[in-house]
Amino acid sequence: MKKFGIVLFALCLTLTACNGNNSTPSVVQSTTESSVVESNQPPTSSEPVEPSEPECEHVWVEASYQEPKTCSVCGETEGTPLVPVFEDKGYVNMIAGTAYPYKTTYVNNESSTEGRATVIDYKVIESDETREAREGFAWRVATVLFEYEGQAVRENGTRTRGVTAEYYTGKLFLDDVCMVNYNDVDYECVEAISVLQDEWVENVLNIQIEYAFMGPIDYDGYTLTFFNAANGSAEDNYNPAATDTLADIADSDTLFFRMA
Repeated sequence: MKKFGIVLFALCLTLTACNGNNSTPSVVQSTTESSVVESNQPPTSSEPVEPSEPECEHVWVEASYQEPKTCSVCGETEGTPLVPVFEDKGYVNMIAGTAYPYKTTYVNNESSTEGRATVIDYKVIESDETREAREGFAWRVATVLFEYEGQAVRENGTRTRGVTAEYYTGKLFLDDVCMVNYNDVDYECVEAISVLQDEWVENVLNIQIEYAFMGPIDYDGYTLTFFNAANGSAEDNYNPAATDTLADIADSDTLFFRMA
């Protein structure tokens, strides 16, 4: 019995060594590190969210020469205003005070000659001693000097040709009708053309012509157009007919002055 007890005691020591306090415990260590998670979501607000306005059901007004295509409900625009006819052509845009070569023909034959054309004065007024005022309208008055020199001009004479035209549409003004359309409204206007001078100064023929126009105060489309007499009618005093167009008489040498 004593031997058995010694063996049992040794067995208890062995079990204690395997499972007792001297054993090294297994430790599981987390390798997960703390991180910050970013979000594109807006922060939660306690304020009430206002409902978005309904999309406008556009009612479009077509583009004019002054305004692009425009919604009559919300005012939104689309595109650009229409392009005026005079901006599409290669005509020479005159600046007041500057002389420009003016090509035309003689009176006695169809040979070409060249002079100079200069807008020597331009003004916008309400009225003067010879022109009455009209509410909402203004007078635009330009004086143009044409100069021709040389013995051939003395012997053959020269033709000075001009018409008045609408800057935006290119439509010619007729002697018996003066109407303009501005912002889709038709206006009756007044125009008057007067020769102020037609005489020789030394060896230069000076011709001064005054162009007066009364139209809506903000209207800027009345245009003086000076073209070669070889184009269009051969009459000495050319007046445009209802069937004439700017394309019938104008070429790349045509001069124009916009009375804006």
